Amino acid sequence: MHLAVSDLKRQVRLDRAAAAQLRSLVHLGRELLATQLQLDATPDGAGLGFKLARQDHVLLSGRIANDRAAVRLTH
Repeated sequence: MHLAVSDLKRQVRLDRAAAAQLRSLVHLGRELLATQLQLDATPDGAGLGFKLARQDHVLLSGRIANDRAAVRLTH
C-alpha cells in the first residue's frame, strides 16, 4: 500500500531529533498500512502537527516538536 505524505519543505525546518521522529512516523505508517500522512506547521513554528490515516479513518494524530526527542500523541 502507498503512503502519501504531504509536502513539508516550505512549512517548517526540523532539527535532527524531530527529523528522526518523522522518519519513525513514516515507518509506522507503512507498517499500519496507512494511506495518508498529513503534515502541518504548528502555529508557533516550533514543530510539526501530523495526522496518520487509512482512507478517511484517522489512526493517529499529534505533534513532533523541535528541541524534544518525543512525539505528543492526541488520538
